[in-house]
Amino acid sequence: MNSKLAAVFHEEATDHLDALERAFLNMESGKVDEAEEMNECLRRTHTFKGAARAIGLNELADRIHVFEGVLSPYRGGEQAVSLELIQTSLTEVNTLRRITEEAIGGNETSSLQTATVEPMSVAEVATIKVESSEPTPPAVENLFIEMPSEDQAKEKFSSRQLRVDSNRLDLILSMLGSLKISLRAGDAVIADVQKLRHHMGVALKTVREGHTEMKRVRSVQKIDRDAGEIKLQEASLAIRSAVDEMDILRAGLEKRRLDESLLIDQLEGEVRNACLVAISTIELGLERSVRDIAAERGKQASFKLIGGGVKLDRAVVDAIQEPLMHVVRNAVAHGLEEPDERLDVGKPTEGMITITASRLGHTVRLVVGDDGKGIDIEKLREKVVKSGFLDSVEAQISPADVLLDFIFHPGILTSESTDSLSGRGLGLEIARTRLRAFQGDARVLETGPTGTKFELILPVHLQILRIMTVRTASGTFGIPTMAIRRTRHVADEEVRLLEGDRVISSDNGPIRLVPLDRALGKPERIGSFKGNCLIMESGNRSVAIWVEELLQEDEVLIRGLGFPLGEIDHINGAAIQPDGSVLLILNPSVISDNALEKGVKGVSVLEKALLTEPRVLVVDDSPTTRSVLRDLFAAAGFKVTLASDGREARTLFQEHHPDIVVTDIEMPRMDGFSLTSLIKADPSGSVPVILVTGRESEEDRRKGLEVGADAYFVKSEFHHSELVDAVRKFL
Repeated sequence: MNSKLAAVFHEEATDHLDALERAFLNMESGKVDEAEEMNECLRRTHTFKGAARAIGLNELADRIHVFEGVLSPYRGGEQAVSLELIQTSLTEVNTLRRITEEAIGGNETSSLQTATVEPMSVAEVATIKVESSEPTPPAVENLFIEMPSEDQAKEKFSSRQLRVDSNRLDLILSMLGSLKISLRAGDAVIADVQKLRHHMGVALKTVREGHTEMKRVRSVQKIDRDAGEIKLQEASLAIRSAVDEMDILRAGLEKRRLDESLLIDQLEGEVRNACLVAISTIELGLERSVRDIAAERGKQASFKLIGGGVKLDRAVVDAIQEPLMHVVRNAVAHGLEEPDERLDVGKPTEGMITITASRLGHTVRLVVGDDGKGIDIEKLREKVVKSGFLDSVEAQISPADVLLDFIFHPGILTSESTDSLSGRGLGLEIARTRLRAFQGDARVLETGPTGTKFELILPVHLQILRIMTVRTASGTFGIPTMAIRRTRHVADEEVRLLEGDRVISSDNGPIRLVPLDRALGKPERIGSFKGNCLIMESGNRSVAIWVEELLQEDEVLIRGLGFPLGEIDHINGAAIQPDGSVLLILNPSVISDNALEKGVKGVSVLEKALLTEPRVLVVDDSPTTRSVLRDLFAAAGFKVTLASDGREARTLFQEHHPDIVVTDIEMPRMDGFSLTSLIKADPSGSVPVILVTGRESEEDRRKGLEVGADAYFVKSEFHHSELVDAVRKFL
């Protein structure tokens, strides 16, 4: 089969099948004119059938003809379209799609990219013949009777797009990357020319000085101009001329390098754009999946894609389909309630699954949301403890965002049952693993009674990455900037010990600080923590990765690595530096996970002595409350001092210099308001005070703020983990 014709037919067949699937889904929704949609389906099937016969796919054409006969009785709304017919038709569309792929070598065309190529000649168009003996419906009976004129053929096929093997585009990108590296070598040539020009300039200066001195001596001694002086003058002129020529040469080299660089960048940009496809290309498959999963679960669901025009590398689009499908399945199977349950809580019987796509620099953000019941945090807390990820105390004091990250661990499932759709608690774990394999990641953005939102972060390109180059004791590495929230300078005095881990403070509470070498499984060689750190995220948890030096930020072409480096999970590839050296590119998700797991294990006794635990002074006249708060803060890694009233607390405050004070209001001898006033009157005035009381009136809250309290908690209204989080944020 002519490869050009096969490519044209494959594109046309895909267009017809997608349109048929869309039409049947529209009819199922009941929001369209059935007669109009069915007429469109019949037009599509007839055209599809004729195209199949035109390139000799007679068995496919026969199958389409049978399908056309099934739909014919519904032309013009003569019969009502039933749900059974829609289901049968959708199944048949899948079958026709499979037969089409098999007939023209779908495995080859499935990895093809869209790119403009030379239009087909009229001679090639003329090879398309129709050999159908079937009766043609009146509305389209003349569709294939007459051959197009040359002008019509040119108009029809000049705007056509054929498909180019994406592997070939990848190869072109790789070659362009190598060419850019080679071009950068020209910088060295320019530098050499500049160096030579400098040396010649020095020589010129020396010759001129010698000539001047010779003239002076000749003047003093009244010696006539001799041959030596003439030679020096000639040498000076020759060197001056050479210097001028070198300046012209350098300017020409710089201009040529700039022109070539701009041309290569433009060509690279065009090739990159040719690799991009809109994310809407997978919309139909996702909508169909939502429909099928909901039907299997006895639920009602619709699907909406916002930002479908956002473009990604075809390889990325192909790679995200499986993880995205897992997240969507989870949303329908576990997020959406059944129709009766939704009515009971005032929701429409039909749930909604929404995917919102947006471009953020070199990354794309997908937010997958549902309007279901949300994730049961308390049930999740129980599952996390039961699965052994946290003990009961750790689970109790862990904030919701940390707990939500565990739903991506295998075996964590909050529903009461598992089945083929839920994947026995493995679906979300598979989704995150697949995403992280190509520099992406996933996390729970928010959850509640109005639904849950998952955030998926993806690179626009798989081969082109923007990286931060960093140096550590064990070497120089590149880390994708899409995973770096921000960079920060670190001083030794900022590093503290909390729950056995090194931490630094941030606006959102303490962040674990881990040297990059330790996250890579290498021994630490750190005499001082003075340096820089990268604030990175693993799901909903943050970690600070310490490095000795931040070198530069740049865009690189990443290359795959073979065995054995390609088997190391924390290495994603390599980039060739301008000087020809190889820079290893790290997988940020693996690095962050390793850092959160390894923590500070193995720190020296001396370091533990230097790193002090945060000190909290707890003030309450109730022995029970004091005991509860002591255990709570001790489990969170704080050094706790207890006081039974404000007067005792004032003495202990002066002796122990706590980092924060948590106090009740109603106490004998001195109440919490007076204690707060005294603490805030201290010369330092920087120690935070949190009031924890049973008083709920607005007047008490206002008074607490007036005396300088930094936070006000009513005992009946907060969870223990919220208090711990608040204390951490003030440190």
